[in-house]
Amino acid sequence: MNKEKCKLVEKSTRTQSNSGIWYEMRYGRVTASKAHEAAQCHTYDGTLVEEIFGTKFVVETEAMKRGKVLENSVKKEVEKQKQFHPTLRTFS
Repeated sequence: MNKEKCKLVEKSTRTQSNSGIWYEMRYGRVTASKAHEAAQCHTYDGTLVEEIFGTKFVVETEAMKRGKVLENSVKKEVEKQKQFHPTLRTFS
């Protein structure tokens, strides 16, 4: 992670939970909220570790189901669009 990438991530994740990059950057990290949660002992055995590593059960909404169904076709369309927009950047 360099300074430019850090700036790009910050700008790209301003919408936080609406941003896939936001989740990607938080994966496996102990964030301030997780550190606070650990310090206050508000978690059951193992749940904090599950949250950090993304293994905690998440309720799947209709929007999440739709996103999963459309993900591959959207990725293909983005790849097509990249040839017309050389400055288009994506995170994988």
